[in-house]
Amino acid sequence: MVKGCSIEAGSKTMEGFVAEIDSEPIEKLREAGAIILGKTVTTEYGYGQALPVCKSPWDTSRYPGGSSVGSAVAVAVGSATAALGTDAGGSIRSPAAWNGIVGLKPTYGIVPKRGVISLGPTVDHPGPLTKTVQDAETVLAVVAAPRFRASIEGHCKDPDGGLDGKRLGIDRSFFYSDSADPQVLRVVESALGTLEGLGATLVDVTIAEPEQVMAVVMVLLAVDVSFAHQKWLREKRELYFPGTQLVLELGELISAMDYLRAVQFRQDFKWRMKAVFEEHALDGLVMSTSPMTAIPFEKLKVPLGKGSGALADRIKHVAPFNLTGQPVVSVPCGLADDGMPVGLQFVGKPYRDGEALRMAAAFEAATTWHELRPPI
Repeated sequence: MVKGCSIEAGSKTMEGFVAEIDSEPIEKLREAGAIILGKTVTTEYGYGQALPVCKSPWDTSRYPGGSSVGSAVAVAVGSATAALGTDAGGSIRSPAAWNGIVGLKPTYGIVPKRGVISLGPTVDHPGPLTKTVQDAETVLAVVAAPRFRASIEGHCKDPDGGLDGKRLGIDRSFFYSDSADPQVLRVVESALGTLEGLGATLVDVTIAEPEQVMAVVMVLLAVDVSFAHQKWLREKRELYFPGTQLVLELGELISAMDYLRAVQFRQDFKWRMKAVFEEHALDGLVMSTSPMTAIPFEKLKVPLGKGSGALADRIKHVAPFNLTGQPVVSVPCGLADDGMPVGLQFVGKPYRDGEALRMAAAFEAATTWHELRPPI
């Protein structure tokens, strides 16, 4: 929220609402001297259903990303140095990758959410979208709770050597599978060669059951969001976009038993991820942010389903880390054959956001992809 500005969350249900206070992240940015330029568009409550009128500056026939799409496009075209977004299933990282900028999903809980309209409180992460990793670190150090700032600041000032001796895990059976676009894989393989040239050791690992993550994320989100909207769904149902109505109603049909199974899976998945890091002595994981480039609007399938353009396929590389809460930085790593940006994710250890940022900054310093600008 920005004091004195409309706060509609992309929904007619909040039409005419004006914020009486700043959200805590905005408050902290103001105190640090930031100039707040304005608000950006989003999908309805960040749920990915009612798509805002926002096009890719790289190709206006394509969809520019998830719910933080307005923030990503504003940074990509130079309207803002930095912007804030939220990430419950990749909604910072996916639009960052598709728009050729940096997107940071911090460790869950280190950025206070007072005044932030959160999609799903148990999986949502506020974070910055910027042109450089250094800028992402600067914004995060300001908006993070004070007790975490010392572990964030200063890691990107001298990124040289940031990958020397680092062990980065790669799960080729999932993140580099045949379901990924071959042109994306070619760009990422080139980026992996750069990482090795910078001194990183790439380690093959297997992450158990990542293919189930999407279903679990959607169960958790569906229940969390439906609970928050149950009153308005009955009083303002006709004001919701039909797709949002549908997913809110589906959330009310999920049993307590299924929700608790999802909670248990999330806890088990976090422990399995921790075991992978410990068994292989990893400093991080690395993979493409999205298995595809920005999707043409005519191929976009917003509802759940299978096939190219379906939500489950678009966010399969980002959603696992909404369950684990680990810090993840997406940086530009090249252009695909279709001329669209490709993003590379660095996944760090929980509460080691500064270290994840330094690895990303080392890659950025060795390349020029972050210097590219869209044609629009």
